Amino acid sequence: MKNNNFKEQVIRALATHTTKLDTIQSRLKSIDRTLSHSLNRVNSLEAGFAYVKGLGIFVGSALTIFIALVAYLK
Repeated sequence: MKNNNFKEQVIRALATHTTKLDTIQSRLKSIDRTLSHSLNRVNSLEAGFAYVKGLGIFVGSALTIFIALVAYLK
């Protein structure tokens, strides 16, 4: 009798823990999807900022050279 009671308690405990683990797994999958989407957005935003920064440096350099040439020719 004790053996059957112990088995039933073990089965109930395992079922409870299995349910909890399934819930945790589904939450982790949801976080993983959200995180990868957010990282893609951040990466594209950083690439855009780097492009604008590079373009600004290029235009600034060209203007500096142009102003230096005009000043030299005057």
